[in-house]
Amino acid sequence: MFAEINSWLFQLRVILNAAVILIEYFRLVKTFVMNSALSYLGCNDQIIDQSKSEFSLVSAYLNGIGINWENDQLNIDLKFELFYPAGKRLVLKFNDVFEYDFNYNAAHYFYYVERLKLLKAENRYYISLDPVDQSEKIDAKDNDIIVATNLEAYLIS
Repeated sequence: MFAEINSWLFQLRVILNAAVILIEYFRLVKTFVMNSALSYLGCNDQIIDQSKSEFSLVSAYLNGIGINWENDQLNIDLKFELFYPAGKRLVLKFNDVFEYDFNYNAAHYFYYVERLKLLKAENRYYISLDPVDQSEKIDAKDNDIIVATNLEAYLIS
């Protein structure tokens, strides 16, 4: 009987420790979110225009990809550490994704943007982080692509 009680107490202690860890985790997440200034930059065509003048994804580091299914549509968030403006982080949100294709290989850095295509084609927004060329046209040989109905951008400082 004492063995059963000790086992039960041990399991209870493990559960309580896990609960304390989860509470601390959510407290840290809340603190991070509250301390991050999120600025809406715009959507769709505005983002394509702003990427040519107000911020640049060239020489940026892609440091996060979020993929989620919500409201019967696929959404992908790309999180960048920008070179220009320095020290800023940018989130591109592709909503209602039509197609995406990303490849990762541990032999290569994850993920420095040397060149890209960001354009509108056939009422959809297209990005390639590894395009075959610098043209303003979609090429079947472009790599690391997303095609979506809507595009939003947020600056995090």
